[in-house]
Amino acid sequence: MSNTGYFALVFVLLATGNGAWAKIYERCELARELKEKHNVPEDQLATWVCIARHESNFDTTAVGTLAQGKDNGIFQISDLFWCEYVSNNFFHVHNPKNNIC
Repeated sequence: MSNTGYFALVFVLLATGNGAWAKIYERCELARELKEKHNVPEDQLATWVCIARHESNFDTTAVGTLAQGKDNGIFQISDLFWCEYVSNNFFHVHNPKNNIC
């Protein structure tokens, strides 16, 4: 799977703003989940964990406010290009052509 494929998969599984999925990971816990549940290659784990640490401090409900839109979830993905809000703090991921994945 390409890096983009891993990114989309991990985002869908970890970055939802729904309270039922709210979680703040520990560093090693996130690395284990990425490897065991989401099949992220071991040589990419440090990069993904570093991104999550610096973007959200491992908080899946993190929301960053921008001048135009918000960044969402553990990897702080911009809603301008990747998210479509369905209800309060819950969103679907879509590709840049606005097609729901």
